[in-house]
Amino acid sequence: MADFKTLSLDEQKVIWMELACTVIKRWNLTVKDVSWLGYTNNAVFKVDAEQGTYVLRLHPPGRIDIPTLTSELQWLRVIRRNTNLIAPFPYEAQIDGETMLFATAYSDKLPSPNIVFCTLFEYVEGQEKSSTALTVADMRHVGEFLGKLHTAGQFTPSQSFVRPWLNWEGLFGENSPYNPRENAHIITDEQLSVFDIVADRVQETMQDVGQGADAFGLVHADMLVKNILFSETDVRALDFEYCGWGYYLYDLTPLLWQLKSDRSDDYDVLEDALWEGYTNIKSQPDRYRELLDVFIAGRQLASCRWLAVNLNHPAVREVAPQLLTQRTNELKQFLETGKLDRQSKTL
Repeated sequence: MADFKTLSLDEQKVIWMELACTVIKRWNLTVKDVSWLGYTNNAVFKVDAEQGTYVLRLHPPGRIDIPTLTSELQWLRVIRRNTNLIAPFPYEAQIDGETMLFATAYSDKLPSPNIVFCTLFEYVEGQEKSSTALTVADMRHVGEFLGKLHTAGQFTPSQSFVRPWLNWEGLFGENSPYNPRENAHIITDEQLSVFDIVADRVQETMQDVGQGADAFGLVHADMLVKNILFSETDVRALDFEYCGWGYYLYDLTPLLWQLKSDRSDDYDVLEDALWEGYTNIKSQPDRYRELLDVFIAGRQLASCRWLAVNLNHPAVREVAPQLLTQRTNELKQFLETGKLDRQSKTL
């Protein structure tokens, strides 16, 4: 049997589709169609059934454990209960007579340990937009969403609640999920030297902000435009897979990081709108505005490590060397100027 990581993208997708069509039966739906929504870190499908429309998410083997997964689902339920924010609601499955928030599936065609965790979510309605189509009003609404998430969306979990820590150690330390480990060979010594200097700069800023309740809590951590849907009056957030304990300022940076590349001509106006919307809900010290570029550089560094972690994905493996070179050069410029200007594409 061929090694999964050597398969083409189409070959990998065939395996995932077969698994999706099998595991969806755990939710006792009358399924009419299963179709692709996305495939980067996870395999994600749209499920059309007589009972409604859903999103099925399949985690590659070994990428997440049960406490971490169930804690994400718990927070999503808290958000629905405690706020008026719209985010994917997880549905329970019936497993051997027991009600659970996830199902498991096995495939010997996937990498060891061959176990896939599977979750089913409400299909969130809304308008998709490209980064080039975002308006000032859109950015203000995104800021308001994050402000509410960082206030009304917070709660005091039990000791069994486990989510990643997205502080300095969680992003750049030895035990970070972004640690490339056996894939570190793709990062050159010169690139690693730049990464270390940027990581030190980010660490200094994080220590300055501190981890008080006003600055640190549960964050979405991946609010790129692909994870946002729009209506006339608000926005809805998708894909809380990367959520964890982190700096609230860091939660503003994924979208700003993307717009640094995609909207360089009017970036400043869009950043103003995001900051205005956010601070209308959650006030911030004036000096924190000046720290955004450091946190954005931290996001860029995390993205470089993410590329190395995900070399098993054919689409990532194909572009990783070039992107690492481009993004390292951009980080060099950040160290010289204090501002991150991007030309490298966003996956």
